[in-house]
Amino acid sequence: MKFTEWNKYMGYSGDINSGDNFKEEFCNEDLENCINIPVNNGNKVNFHEDSSIELKDCQNSLKRLQADFDNYRKRTNSEKKELEKKANQGLILELLPVLDHFEIGIQTGKDHDVHEAVTDGFQIVFNQLMDVLVGNGLAVIDTEGIKFNPHVHDCIAYEPSEIYPEDTIIQQTRSGYTLYNRVIRPSKVIVSSGLNGMDMHKDADEDGRNGWQ
Repeated sequence: MKFTEWNKYMGYSGDINSGDNFKEEFCNEDLENCINIPVNNGNKVNFHEDSSIELKDCQNSLKRLQADFDNYRKRTNSEKKELEKKANQGLILELLPVLDHFEIGIQTGKDHDVHEAVTDGFQIVFNQLMDVLVGNGLAVIDTEGIKFNPHVHDCIAYEPSEIYPEDTIIQQTRSGYTLYNRVIRPSKVIVSSGLNGMDMHKDADEDGRNGWQ
């Protein structure tokens, strides 16, 4: 659009050469290259400034849209992962008894001197299954030789011990597991009652013998 066309568009009917409150500052009569144009109401229109304001508004709107989309994407990804975890948990819980039977079978084979090739075969299959489950968030809870933790361990008995301090796990009777750091089954364990437990056990035996006399 040329400057004279813009003059008509703005409703200015004066003579642009008469000098009545009209001043031109433009390059090559091209409106797109104008910097400041006074119009008939005395106000200036700064096209570069207006364009910058509109550009900043568009940029801010785009940034807000991008932030909203990023938040939406993060939320949907998080929800998707939670659904996958819940689906895996149901399947893994059903497989835990299978793991128990593998462990019992391997230990029974060792206790009864079953041919080494048989127990090794069971162990290989068990390890492969565990690798798959661990890859999906499963982890075995540590037990023997560590301090009893009621949040991850289920004590089924206390036994006196000269070796293990009080409240230390002596033996595990069933493995416990976590899934993505959340306990899905506690370990069943036997816990040491320490030397005090031995004294109490000794006193109880003596009381029992005296009762029979």
